[in-house]
Amino acid sequence: SRVNYRNLREKEYLPRDDIFFSEENELAYVYASPVDKQSGTIGDFGMVLYKGTDPLIQKHLKRCFAIDKEIFEQVSVGITFAEIYTIATKNFEKYNLSNNIISTTDNAVVNIGHTVPSFAEFTTAEKDVLENNDWTVIKDALSKKRKFINALEKTKTQQGMAITLEPRLTVIDNPAIPMASYHTIIALHKNGEKELLTNFDKIFELMRMGYMKG
Repeated sequence: SRVNYRNLREKEYLPRDDIFFSEENELAYVYASPVDKQSGTIGDFGMVLYKGTDPLIQKHLKRCFAIDKEIFEQVSVGITFAEIYTIATKNFEKYNLSNNIISTTDNAVVNIGHTVPSFAEFTTAEKDVLENNDWTVIKDALSKKRKFINALEKTKTQQGMAITLEPRLTVIDNPAIPMASYHTIIALHKNGEKELLTNFDKIFELMRMGYMKG
């Protein structure tokens, strides 16, 4: 039930020192959002770890990771975030999956990712905020600077932009299969090339998740 969270900011889903990843607790969602204090760059990172042998759960995790790649292949410079959201939703429906996470920082409530704000995007006043010693003020400024991939956002993708891709997917007709998510980043390079940043292979190997390869 903790993996099937509604929003990680809710108190009931915060880390607890009596629940941890172990041989007995073979399923975990790990998440971190480090921020480079010099540039203000967000480093979103998250993934489901599963050391168990249930083939249905393994299949679901592998599919969720593959869906990120499918969405990425359909993203091009110039389309709106709302169009990316539509592309993603069609992929979810194809596999009978649903993304219903509640976001407290997005007016549209439901989204599948957001921009990674770059220092160049900040105004002089906002850059002054980043020099503030009050980390609460800094993180709030960074949070509000993000544009979300949701059904309403008309922002268009452009070269030099980085966007997180982080749908949290459940199987519509099988609540026994846990929600799964793999935070990846779409990098739209200034030379016109695009890249999906994952870099999970060593973690999959460490966690005995060989089924995620291929």
